[in-house]
Amino acid sequence: RRWGKSVVWRLKPFVGTDITGRRSAYYFGGLRFDLQITPHLMVEPNFAVAIYLHGRGKDLGSPVDFRSGLDAEWRFDNGVRIGIAYHHMSHWFLFGSTNPGTEVLVLTLSTPLD
Repeated sequence: RRWGKSVVWRLKPFVGTDITGRRSAYYFGGLRFDLQITPHLMVEPNFAVAIYLHGRGKDLGSPVDFRSGLDAEWRFDNGVRIGIAYHHMSHWFLFGSTNPGTEVLVLTLSTPLD
């Protein structure tokens, strides 16, 4: 879920979840920054705190992780966005000595709720 109004300067909040086929899941919330490159092309750096449940997937060393990334999206006139996102997740060795981290590449589709 993305909110359209800025909370600080031009930073906007978002929350979400991702689930894998190996029963891993992460739930995250953070801030994003929309950069409008053309009338339809958006680039969005973002940062979030995540709760990670590794199920049968990769053990990231901690249930608390940080997610940083960059999304590139095409925004249609009706507000729907389609794009690609790259994110890195790790806990920066703040919660233990095991910190393999992981990279995620995702196709995205988002629609406005308001």
